[in-house]
Amino acid sequence: MAAPLDYEAIAGELVRALRGRRSQTALSRRLGHRSNVVYAWEHGRRFPHASDAMRVASVCGIDLKAVLARFVRPYPSALARWSEARGPFPVGAFLRQIRGQLTLAELASRAGINRFSVSRWLSDQSEPRLPDFLRLVEAGSRRMLDFVSLFVDPAALDAARADWEELERLRTLAYEHPLSEAMVRAVESGDASETFAERLGVSDEHARACLDAMARAGAIRWDGARERYVIGTGGRSVDTGRNPERRLANVRFWTQAAVDRSASLDGPLFSYLVFAVSDAELEELRALHASYFRQLRMKIAQTSGFDRIVVANIQLVPLDRDRDGR
Repeated sequence: MAAPLDYEAIAGELVRALRGRRSQTALSRRLGHRSNVVYAWEHGRRFPHASDAMRVASVCGIDLKAVLARFVRPYPSALARWSEARGPFPVGAFLRQIRGQLTLAELASRAGINRFSVSRWLSDQSEPRLPDFLRLVEAGSRRMLDFVSLFVDPAALDAARADWEELERLRTLAYEHPLSEAMVRAVESGDASETFAERLGVSDEHARACLDAMARAGAIRWDGARERYVIGTGGRSVDTGRNPERRLANVRFWTQAAVDRSASLDGPLFSYLVFAVSDAELEELRALHASYFRQLRMKIAQTSGFDRIVVANIQLVPLDRDRDGR
């Protein structure tokens, strides 16, 4: 099990990495402070509020709208309308989008922060310091390190390097061995390794190669006492979307897996609609689609049993070309 993330250390190192070659004094003045507040932020004596941290990123050349559009979908209208000239970064709107369908109690519990504070932050009555903001991003998305990577290379942060390298190993594992995403579920179920291939309907060679790769990546480890594999990581959420081309290969793998099991309609649950809509309505459907996917993920995270291993293929695919020919 991975050690807990040190959010305070990550926050200070993130500010330092964003600053780059600028002096602390110069950046402090650029942000409108007379004192060397950046020194205090980097050394953990104080921490910037979330909107201050976003302003640091903007001042240091980060296009906030562009990078955040890669992380949060659908993109909140408050973020789409925001500009630095119109005021501070809309932290509450961002956190509400990250929260998804989680209750206030669930989000606060996951983040280890009291509900009163979280409620005030979500309702724009106040805003969190950067470490607590990062805690909420992790609690709502399980992808805080991917969020940090939008701004700096997490491998350059001492407090994040080991966790990021582990996450990258797991991401590579998912790309090179898509079956590993199902195999780790079989390990969670407590299956004996000799039954994995039969249960998942793959060859013994395929299952063995996948198990070996999972062990090398640290996703599983051999428990000699129980003579079986057990989960070897802290249960991180692996976002394969960082490499769109390789993610598409994973989408094709699991789509084909579903097709292979659809010879009979008695077991799989398949539904489809072919329809025509306006461009505006298509955007509404995409938002609905993303909302359903988030709800599905949340329900899966709360599961209490491991009787079956399932793949959910959820597609919303335009069949024609748009006005620009795409």
